Amino acid sequence: MGTTYFDINRQIEGDLNKIETIIHHATGAGVLLTIDSNSRSTSWHDTQTNARGRILEEFLLSKHLQIINEESTLTTFLNSRGSSNIHLTVISNQLPRAVEHWEVSDQESCSVHSIIKFAIGQGSWGRSKQESQGVRYIVKGKDIDKFQGNLLRLQEERLNTTNTEGGSVDLDLTLSKRANEETKIEKLVEEFQEVLKAAWDKSFRKQRATKKTVTNKSVPWWTDELTNEEKDKRSEEVPENKETRRFEGTSQNHLFSRESKVRSNN
Repeated sequence: MGTTYFDINRQIEGDLNKIETIIHHATGAGVLLTIDSNSRSTSWHDTQTNARGRILEEFLLSKHLQIINEESTLTTFLNSRGSSNIHLTVISNQLPRAVEHWEVSDQESCSVHSIIKFAIGQGSWGRSKQESQGVRYIVKGKDIDKFQGNLLRLQEERLNTTNTEGGSVDLDLTLSKRANEETKIEKLVEEFQEVLKAAWDKSFRKQRATKKTVTNKSVPWWTDELTNEEKDKRSEEVPENKETRRFEGTSQNHLFSRESKVRSNN
């Protein structure tokens, strides 16, 4: 996910090369980009298509990027000279259902650019909150120093280095240098995430997972008040007497038997 600006005073091809680099970098993963394109096209609900817009249209088609802009009475850009739709939100084919509810907000942005809203990952709301929260830790003040020490030690082990008096300062410099030299930033981020998780595991106790999970309400209009009313109604109901149920069942069977005999005699 990223955002980019196409300067209207330079050729659009240079900016498209940057987009192509991003797509190549994210091979196999979903891509979501918000673009101030300074380009106009009816493909993203502007009133006209200019030369920059036609070039951008062809590029998006060739890279299989989808425009998720929706038609609106509001425009994405407005100043004293006029209005237009020059802002695009585009996604790759991996994210057709993950991004939805795109709209131009009527909220004041204090800018010539409008606020654009959209929702990400709404399809996963049906999962329980516990599933999405992952591991939770019990963090106490006395364990913070332990965590910092474990983080430094584990990171040193991963980097095969030994810090002296510099401590975290030397480690920061080492990580900064490696980040500048590393061609695959994802690999560096994944390594640090592994170290960070290991430091948490060694420093803090995990919170016990409960069997109870909280799921979404089946209907949007259901409220806590309705839940409480339902509970009160159930508590006021008088439970049936077992003897009463047994008698009713016996009576029904007796009537059924008599009815069957009458039919057979007829």
